[in-house]
Amino acid sequence: MVRPINDYKYADNTWIGVVNDIVTKMSKNNGCDSITLFGHNKKDTDYLSWFPQYRFMNIDAKYEVCSTDIREAWFKNLPQKFEKSVVDDWNYFQKEKKLFENYPFPDTLSFSCGDAILECAGHILLIQRGQAPGAGTWALPGGFKNRNETFFDCAIRELIEETNVRVPEKVLRGSVIGSKLFDSPSRGNGIPRVTMCVHIKIQPDADGKLPRANGADDAADAKWVPLQDVMNSYQLYDDHKSIISVMTKIMPLPAHIAFQ
Repeated sequence: MVRPINDYKYADNTWIGVVNDIVTKMSKNNGCDSITLFGHNKKDTDYLSWFPQYRFMNIDAKYEVCSTDIREAWFKNLPQKFEKSVVDDWNYFQKEKKLFENYPFPDTLSFSCGDAILECAGHILLIQRGQAPGAGTWALPGGFKNRNETFFDCAIRELIEETNVRVPEKVLRGSVIGSKLFDSPSRGNGIPRVTMCVHIKIQPDADGKLPRANGADDAADAKWVPLQDVMNSYQLYDDHKSIISVMTKIMPLPAHIAFQ
């Protein structure tokens, strides 16, 4: 029996709690007296140690199979088997890796970015990415930090450039309710991206409507989306849904309930 669960990228304790809850209910319903966790200990599988209450059985790998090698072979030899947007993303990150292959200090290499959550009357302003990576997907407005600006200034600038939101910059800056640095080494699919997300909460216009906005710069579109729809109906770019969840304290509907 299989049960889907949410990723909860920045909330490990929540993920552990959901797993424990599902396992407990399934074992009780099926009359199981003991639980055994099967897995293969290797790099980046520390989550296997997060359940000391279960018996653990390590599975030794009989064959050396690397998914990275398989993926590279597929994209190089059978690109026609994939959606164009997927191939475009692959090519983007391959080009990026090639561009920085001679960087003398690879362990310190990362990109600095800023993202913005603009919230108004239970809605969040999203942009549709116009270029690879993630062309066509919905995301938070944001981008790379310039050399002579702070993370905060980057987030504000990108918000204005990509959404053309009709709110004075002074009002945006004065309506910040929180900010947080997201620096997981697993962010993105290429060179790690460190981003500061700035959470801004504003009021509707005088007529009670959401401020006008439209896609600008490298964003194909921009629109206000109810927060609950963002969390439960949209598949956002990369880890943006997890970032929104952390910043707004709104959790998505558990997958094992949503897909019942």
